[in-house]
Amino acid sequence: MTQATLFDKRGFALDELTASYNRQWVKNAFGECKFTAAIRDVEAHPEVFAKGNLIVIKQDNLPDWVGYLDFPEPWGDGTIVFQAFSAEKIFDLRPGRPDKLFGTAGSIFNRLIGVANSWGDTLMRPGDIYLGGSDREESISYANQLYADVQRIAERSGNDWDITPQVTNGKLTLLANWYAAKRKVVDHALTEGINMEAKSSTLEYTGPVWNSVVAFGNASTWASRKLAYASDEASQANYGLRALGLAVDSNVDATVQAAADAYAAYYKNPRRSVDISATDVNGTFAWLRIGHVPDVELIGVGLDDGTKGFTMQAEIVEMNYLHDRDVMDLTVRE
Repeated sequence: MTQATLFDKRGFALDELTASYNRQWVKNAFGECKFTAAIRDVEAHPEVFAKGNLIVIKQDNLPDWVGYLDFPEPWGDGTIVFQAFSAEKIFDLRPGRPDKLFGTAGSIFNRLIGVANSWGDTLMRPGDIYLGGSDREESISYANQLYADVQRIAERSGNDWDITPQVTNGKLTLLANWYAAKRKVVDHALTEGINMEAKSSTLEYTGPVWNSVVAFGNASTWASRKLAYASDEASQANYGLRALGLAVDSNVDATVQAAADAYAAYYKNPRRSVDISATDVNGTFAWLRIGHVPDVELIGVGLDDGTKGFTMQAEIVEMNYLHDRDVMDLTVRE
């Protein structure tokens, strides 16, 4: 069962709408949604379909989707195709204000929510915010939209984020969440021929590749921060030197060294990525979530040694639900 509710810009419920909603979730980025409505319904209730209004879509076994109506808006023979962007893109509707922000990545993200609302209420409020990690300094200004700042901080910190809806007594709040990491190994499998099909026989190798890592602890000054190094000569021979500084949420020698070793081990080679299509066999949709890492068992996809068929643990980094077909197109990456 699918339930879609439209809200005005203040977050008050307007109406429920029955349609077919193709929608997308993307790790640490905004997704899209498209649906069709009759022109006569739109003209009869223009306040419901106004640009900037918000929509929350709930469906059994799928994560809630929340976003706002925007352009483009193609008009056809008696129908309008509506475009919505997920709520993460609201940060792209607000510029920064000249400032230098200090603290952990999560605490700075919390500040950015306030900066966004200082231009006018976005309905965003702090949700589940991870405040650990190393302190840092980030500069914001009128020159960048806040979405670019959030993206930059997430990439630098290695943390993840999203925005989820909360509806209480017909009033919508957007909870802005910051996670230590969304990546989570789950005891499930996507198996070709059972609950998944490969969309092509092409396997893509993706970066980034890092083969020289200097990890640093979270003490208050550089002079007191512990340093640790890790490198991989074979990777450097294959891909050239690729060096990275890594912030660690500890200042214990062993912990900092372990972080450097683990990061270099994981990123020394490119990861495999493949596009697949999942079906809701045996309740698959109930555990499909951004960041989850199931076993992916492929039969017809070829490897670089000429063989076909393999199993890998791969993280779900993009989900595209096709409503009419009731399938979920996925991008998964080692």
